[in-house]
Amino acid sequence: MKNTNQKVKHVCGVLSILLAVQVLILACKKDEEPKPQGRLIFYTQLDKKEFDAIDIYVDKKFVGKLISPNAKRPGCNQGTIGDMVKIDLPAGDHLWSAKQYLGGKEIDEWYERSEKVAAEECEYVKLTE
Repeated sequence: MKNTNQKVKHVCGVLSILLAVQVLILACKKDEEPKPQGRLIFYTQLDKKEFDAIDIYVDKKFVGKLISPNAKRPGCNQGTIGDMVKIDLPAGDHLWSAKQYLGGKEIDEWYERSEKVAAEECEYVKLTE
């Protein structure tokens, strides 16, 4: 009888360890594969006399600030001369907006607009009047 009780305890102990290991493995496993990413790039060629800063919002979150005009459209993956905001996003539709400031006061706004971001691609938003 003692021998049987010891075997049952041993089996229960081993099963408990296996169950704990399985729970840890499942907890560490990621639920989803990473979604394909694209890049959204904001820049402006507005005259510097027309703004001090332009705040950029994507999906209702502040993502960056433009503080000087850009001489030409920036490259997708290389560094560029001029000011821009680059943000990597999951592929799909995203909403963006921007606020233009001069002398520290908001003077204009780009109301919320939709932009489609394609996987492994760059989408450009040139902020103009």
